[in-house]
Amino acid sequence: MSKDTPLSEEDNGKRVVTSAGETVGHVVEVSGDIAYVDPDPESESAPTERNMTGADSEESSDDHRFPIEQDEIEAITDDELRLNR
Repeated sequence: MSKDTPLSEEDNGKRVVTSAGETVGHVVEVSGDIAYVDPDPESESAPTERNMTGADSEESSDDHRFPIEQDEIEAITDDELRLNR
């Protein structure tokens, strides 16, 4: 599949990998042209709450998902979403 393939509910559970092949998380929800990703705790490339906002959050939250927009995706395969970065 190409990057022109639209995101769909079938993408839930797929790995999200960088252009270098590092797994940064797994898709947990798709809404329109945005995939929400649960970060891989072992990944150093996955966004964290701190580096997404630039500061520590004072609020306690179990929701650490981060959004990936359709234009950030290089390819969608049967198993993964490959990012263009």
